[in-house]
Amino acid sequence: MMADYENPGKRVITYHNKGNVACGITRMIDSADWKAIVTVDQADFTRVASAAGVSMTVLFLLIGVVLIVTMYIVARSVARPLKNLTKVTDQLAAGNLSVEISVSSKDEVGQLAESLKNLTKRLVTYIAYIDEISHTLDEFGRGNFVLNLAHSYEGEFSAVKESLMRTSDV
Repeated sequence: MMADYENPGKRVITYHNKGNVACGITRMIDSADWKAIVTVDQADFTRVASAAGVSMTVLFLLIGVVLIVTMYIVARSVARPLKNLTKVTDQLAAGNLSVEISVSSKDEVGQLAESLKNLTKRLVTYIAYIDEISHTLDEFGRGNFVLNLAHSYEGEFSAVKESLMRTSDV
C-alpha cells in the first residue's frame, strides 16, 4: 500500500492487516496537491456490498410489483369501457338503436363512445326519414299526392325529399 502511495494508481490493492484481509486505493488530489489513501476491511466491505445488493434487489422487486399493479389498473381501466362499447356495437348491429352508451371518459375510448352516440342518433334520424318516406309512398299508392313531410332531410336524404316534392307538384 505504501509503495502505491508514492505513485498513486487506479487499481485496488489487497493486503493483510493484523490477520485480516483489507483492500485499499490511493489517489492524487491534484487541486490540493494531496495524496489520499482509503482502506477498508474486506469482510466489512463484503458485508456492506451484500447488504446493498439485497437492498437493491428488494427495491427492484418492489418497483416491479408497483409497475405490474399499475399496468393492471391502467389496462383494466381501458379494457372495461372497451368491453362495454363492444356490447353496445353488438346490440347496434342486432338492430337495437335504443341502446344506452354510458362510457364517460376524456381519452380516446371516451371519444369513440361519443362518436357511437352521434352515429346512433344519426341512424335513428335516418330511420325516421325512411318511415316518413314509406308512409308518403303508401299515400301516393292510394292516390293522395298531398305531402306532409315533417323532417328536414339532411345529407343524402335531401335529394329524396326534393324528388318527393317534385312528384307532389305534378
